[in-house]
Amino acid sequence: MIIYENTLKQFLRHCRSKKLVNFICSEYESVSGSPATGEMRYSWKYTFLIVYTALFNAPIPPDDNTGIRIDIEESVRTNHLKLTFASSREGEYRFALLGIYAGNSVKLTNAADIVSFRDGSAAWTSVHPSMLMSHDVRRLTRGVPEDQVRSVSIEGASFLPDCFYSPDTDILTDYDSQLTAGFPIFYANDAEDLTDYLEPVIRSGGGTDALRKLRSIESNALSQNLSERNEDQLYLISSILTNVRRNRRAWYIIEGRTGTGQEEIALDIVDKLKAEGRSVSILKEDEIPDDSQDLVIISQKDGGSLEQLEFGKVAIYLCDEVQDPSLDLLKAEADLASMANKAGAQLHITHLKQNTSFVDGGNGMRWLVNCLQLATIRREDYDPDSYDIRLIDSKETWLPYAKKGIACIVLPDNVTYDPATDTVAYRKNQKKGVYNALSSGRNGAWIVCKDPDMKKYLEKELLAVRQRQLRIRRLIQEMNDGQAIGENIAPQFDGISANAGESQSGTQNDNREDLMKKADSKYLKNLKSSIGKKTFLKLSSQSVTWLVSALMAYDNMKDFDRMVDFSGVCVQIGKACEFELKKRIFTAYVEYEKKKYGEPQYLKKLPAACFSANDTSAEDQLLSEEQVTLGKLKYIMGLDDNGRIASQKIWQEFREYAEAALLVNPGSSLNVMKSQMPVIARIRDEYRNPSAHAQEITVVDAQECIEYVITAQKKLAELLDAYKC
Repeated sequence: MIIYENTLKQFLRHCRSKKLVNFICSEYESVSGSPATGEMRYSWKYTFLIVYTALFNAPIPPDDNTGIRIDIEESVRTNHLKLTFASSREGEYRFALLGIYAGNSVKLTNAADIVSFRDGSAAWTSVHPSMLMSHDVRRLTRGVPEDQVRSVSIEGASFLPDCFYSPDTDILTDYDSQLTAGFPIFYANDAEDLTDYLEPVIRSGGGTDALRKLRSIESNALSQNLSERNEDQLYLISSILTNVRRNRRAWYIIEGRTGTGQEEIALDIVDKLKAEGRSVSILKEDEIPDDSQDLVIISQKDGGSLEQLEFGKVAIYLCDEVQDPSLDLLKAEADLASMANKAGAQLHITHLKQNTSFVDGGNGMRWLVNCLQLATIRREDYDPDSYDIRLIDSKETWLPYAKKGIACIVLPDNVTYDPATDTVAYRKNQKKGVYNALSSGRNGAWIVCKDPDMKKYLEKELLAVRQRQLRIRRLIQEMNDGQAIGENIAPQFDGISANAGESQSGTQNDNREDLMKKADSKYLKNLKSSIGKKTFLKLSSQSVTWLVSALMAYDNMKDFDRMVDFSGVCVQIGKACEFELKKRIFTAYVEYEKKKYGEPQYLKKLPAACFSANDTSAEDQLLSEEQVTLGKLKYIMGLDDNGRIASQKIWQEFREYAEAALLVNPGSSLNVMKSQMPVIARIRDEYRNPSAHAQEITVVDAQECIEYVITAQKKLAELLDAYKC
């Protein structure tokens, strides 16, 4: 699960500014559909601090930056981070994978390839880090085209930031010296060695190109190796083989939906045991094996039952929760444990994780992208015209194309589409389902869908996906060519509908309620939900367009490519904030002074910041609203960035206006403005100005801007709620 891609310089900057953990937690929750726990947040924060320390003095090229990608590798027992460092120079690519494991102690178990981690009172087991890294590197290497093998280097290592190395306790390298030498393990006191290990990749630069190359390699690997094993599958294979070889009685119950690898695990084990001359029996309904069998496999699909476990010394029961929703292994676990205890057998119950959860309860492009595995759209070789997306009635139609780079996705029956409400939802009283991805493919995705209404919905949405990707590609090309996104970003995307067109053509519609009734854009609805109805009604049509454009641009560009410049997002948000503030702090103030003092006397009451020249008595030198910036507002009010009075005379004049016409609570005018000034300064200095100039804005910066101004901290709502209108 990719949750972060950027250059190494930006990664270090994000670590220093403490932005990284918030971004990764948000991405994890968005993609996985599961909350990021406090324990996960703390672990990631600590890990990044250690990595930052190890890389702080790394020889990063000043101009051509190294790339870094962070994946979360999830398994049934736990999850760990995998960092990929990527660089390229003169057509040669280098990739260094670094698996990061939590736990302050680790030891080998008596099962082959499995180690036990401990952190305080918590303990868990995992496939040996070197073996898992060997598997990852081997998988990627298979994705390198034959004519590029000499120009691509892929290596891997593991890092245990909580464990300290000691020659007396370093049992991980005792596992297999040849394997661990090829895929080294670094401990908490190996920071310098880790830096030396990564230095050849870090000093090469060319990270943006290398990360995109990595996606292409992964795409090739997926299309050529449909049977690759994940960590859960490797763990089960190792555990089962160990018990068979050591003649220990053990029962395994493996539960999971189609596509999670139950049968593949069984086939791997059968092949390995038969190669060793051992006997395996695959039972059907009511069959009883003889006592000589080394392994018994029972399949629910073939009518097998849990009771048949007692006939095997080492037995595997494969069950599919989709086939039998009434089977509740948690309820049966006590009975099974008692049965296993009487037979003197170890009991292992494993629920293989789904490929991807059905995250979104409503219709929406993000659900479609995740659910139909269209993450391939991020790869540089993706072509919306040639990517083959079809709706089919059964997986048998797809089977002949399994090795041709075509993905197959089976939608569960309990996910339906309601034409009346235009929403995708679960059937009532049924367990929430997930889609079953039987494979991944770079050339297309075929979807098995039996519900006629859902099929019609998908046909419509798939057409929208094609249009969307073509438009995003055009937008990013314009940005790469140096063109500003400007005010016409909204028509680049589907969904903004007529309201955006009205505001961009200059039509001012002050009836915000009428605008909402016309709107069918999820982004417009999200905006209103985030800032609240009260604040939304205060926004101008132009600001609504800018803010919705920013939300759309972020969502669509992030899905397409995290490595592009997100300046356009912060520009739109900054413009909206600037427009709303100067309309109240400058334009309305000037009108108030004119009404109070009359012409031309009012000009002498305004501060010099309101004029374009030193002659503050000439009306033709008075700034227009378009000429006023966020930076001028503090001088117009006579305050500094911290809300302290910089000019008593200017503040007293502005204060009279603020208490009479601007603020909801006029009795505390200085306190209100004092709380607002740091917010205005941050919007100006961290988002508006950098995005409008040469500074690169990353996906992390853009997300922080959205959360600070609109969704999480709601600073725009906080500012406007203090004003009467």
